[in-house]
Amino acid sequence: MNNSRVRGSISDMVSFIKERTIENVVNCKNTNQIDITDADLRTLANVIDNSVTQAFIASIDTVEKSLSG
Repeated sequence: MNNSRVRGSISDMVSFIKERTIENVVNCKNTNQIDITDADLRTLANVIDNSVTQAFIASIDTVEKSLSG
């Protein structure tokens, strides 16, 4: 499998992780497991999305290098 296909597959996985995490936080709010305003929920969702994206960007080169080596 070439690096661009691996990158694409990992990118898809990371997107799924972000979506599922945000969905779980929303479900916690909707079932009163956490008390958070809608505005704070949007902020938290953005922080989760941006944090996971930053981690992906910071780590993808290491994955590609290990596959090439």
